Amino acid sequence: MKALPPLLELRDSLPEQEMPLQTGLYLYTGNRNSLPIRGDHAIVIGSLTTGVICVLSASYIFIYRHFLCLEKTLLEKEKCIQEHRILLETHKKIILSVSHDIRSPLNVISGSAELAMSACSKEEHDRHLANIRERCLHILHLLNGLLDIYRLKEEKATVNAIPFRLSDLLDRIVVSAEQMAGDRGLHFTHTFRHTDVTLKGDSDRIEEIIDNLLTNAMKYTRRGKVDLHASYSKGKLQVEIRDTGIGMDKKMMERIFIPFERCDNNRKVEGYGLGLTITQGLVSLMGGRISVTSRLGKGSSFKVSLPLSKTSIPVDNGMAGADCPLNLPHRVLVIDDDPLQLEIVREMLERNGVSCTACNNALDFSVAMRKQDYDVLLTDIHMSGTDGFSLLELLRKSNLQNSRQLPVIAMSARGDFSREDIMARGFSGCVFKPFSSNELLRCLSSAAQHTCCADFTPLTRGTTDKCGILQKLIASSRKDIADLKRAMKEADREALREIVHRIRPLWELMRRECKLQYYHEMLKGIGTDSNTVNTCTENIIIEIRKLIADTEKELERIRHEKENTDS
Repeated sequence: MKALPPLLELRDSLPEQEMPLQTGLYLYTGNRNSLPIRGDHAIVIGSLTTGVICVLSASYIFIYRHFLCLEKTLLEKEKCIQEHRILLETHKKIILSVSHDIRSPLNVISGSAELAMSACSKEEHDRHLANIRERCLHILHLLNGLLDIYRLKEEKATVNAIPFRLSDLLDRIVVSAEQMAGDRGLHFTHTFRHTDVTLKGDSDRIEEIIDNLLTNAMKYTRRGKVDLHASYSKGKLQVEIRDTGIGMDKKMMERIFIPFERCDNNRKVEGYGLGLTITQGLVSLMGGRISVTSRLGKGSSFKVSLPLSKTSIPVDNGMAGADCPLNLPHRVLVIDDDPLQLEIVREMLERNGVSCTACNNALDFSVAMRKQDYDVLLTDIHMSGTDGFSLLELLRKSNLQNSRQLPVIAMSARGDFSREDIMARGFSGCVFKPFSSNELLRCLSSAAQHTCCADFTPLTRGTTDKCGILQKLIASSRKDIADLKRAMKEADREALREIVHRIRPLWELMRRECKLQYYHEMLKGIGTDSNTVNTCTENIIIEIRKLIADTEKELERIRHEKENTDS
C-alpha cells in the first residue's frame, strides 16, 4: 500500500504538466491563425509602397518634362529676343543708310536746280540738269533695290520660265563685263563649257544674278583680274566668279548677305550694299544655292548652282524686237489726280506727236469719253475717289464709245504690286513711276500691239446694217488668209506686199495696223531669208484668225442686243 502515494502524486501532477502543454498548443494555434492577417497587411503595404513609387515617378517625369519645356521656351524666347534685337538693329541701320543715301543726292538735286535757274549759259544750265538726272537715277536705283528685297522677303517675286539660249545670255554678260573691267583697269577672263544649249528658265533673273556678282567682284578689286566660269551639266548651271580683290575674313563672310553691309566701310565704294542680298534671294527663288570662299587680302570666290532643264522648244525672239519701229496711238486719254504728273505725261506724249486729253478726276474722264473715241487710256492706280482698278471695272461695264475694247495702261508708284499683278487685273500694260519718255512710248506701243479685241466702233459707226458690215469683214478676212497661204507657198513676195497694202487701210481703221507695220518693213528688206518671211506670214495669218474670232463675237453681241431690244 506504500506504493500509492507516488502514484497519487503522479496523478496529481498531471494537470500541472498539461497546463504548459495546453498553453503552448494554444499559442501555436494562435500564431497559425494570425498568419493570413499579416499577409494581407504586407500586400496592402506593398501596394501602397508601389503606388507611392509610381506617383513619385510620374510626378518626377511630369516635373522633369515641364522643366524641359520651360527650358526650351526660355531658350526660344531668348533666341526670339536676340532675333528681334538683330532685326531692330538692321532696321535702324537701314533707316540711317536710306536717309543718308537719299539726303545726299537730294542736296545735289536741290543745289543743281537752284544753280540751273540762274545759269548764265546753256552749257552751264545743261550741266546742272544732267547732275539732277544722274542723282534722280541714283535714288531710283536705291528704291528699286529695296523693293526687290521686299518682294523676295514677302515671297511676291515670281519666276518667268521660258526657253533661252545659254550661250547668247553669257555672250551679252561678257560684253558688259569687258566694258566694266576696261573702265576700271582690270583684266577680265571667261571660260564656258557645254553652254551651247537651250534651257528653260528665267534668263532675266539669271543675268541679274551674274551681273550682280561681277559688279561686286570688280567693285572690291583695285588691281588684278576677275574670272567668270560657267558650265552646264546634269541639269544644273554652275557659275563661279573669282577675283583678286580685298577679300574677307570669316566674320565679314557671315554678314555679306545682310542688307547695307559692305566689305570695306572705310573705303569709298559705290552702291548701297543690296546687291548680294538680292542675289541670294534670287538664287533661293530659283531653287539654287550660293556659296562664298575668301581670304583677306587675297580675293574671293562666289559659286552659284541653278537647276535648269533642257528644252526642245524653240526660242521666241518675238516679231517686235528692239529694232521694231514704235507704233504709237493717235489719241490718248490720261487721268491722274496729280496736276504736275498729268502735265508731264501730256507734254511727253505731245512732243512725240500723240494727241493727249488730260483729266484729273472721274467726272472729267466721263465727259471726255462721251465726246470721242480714244486709242489708249492711261490711268494712275492710286487716286483719291476712284482708283485705277475701279475705273477699269466701270469702263468695261459702260457703253461709252469704245469703252469695252479700249486698251488701258496703268501708271503706278506702288511697290507692293508687280507688273504681273496689274496685268492680271485686266490692264493692257503697266509703267512704273518714275518713268522716262522712252519707257512710256514703248509701253503704249506694246499695249497697242497686244490689244486682245479689235475696235469695230469706227467701222460700224453711223450705219444701220452693222451685222452686214461685219459679215463682209469675215468673208474678206478668210480670202486674205487664202491669198497669203498661196503667195507664201509660191514664195511670191510681191504678192505678199500687195496683200498687205490691200488690208492695211481696214486694219488702220480698227487700230490694228501695228500688227502689219513690222511685217511690211520686213518684206521690203532685201536680205530677209525665206524662213523669216514664212514665220512672219504665219504670224499675220494667226492675227487674221483672231480678227475673225473677234468679229464673230461682236456679231453675236449685236444680234443678242437686237433681240433683247425687240422683245
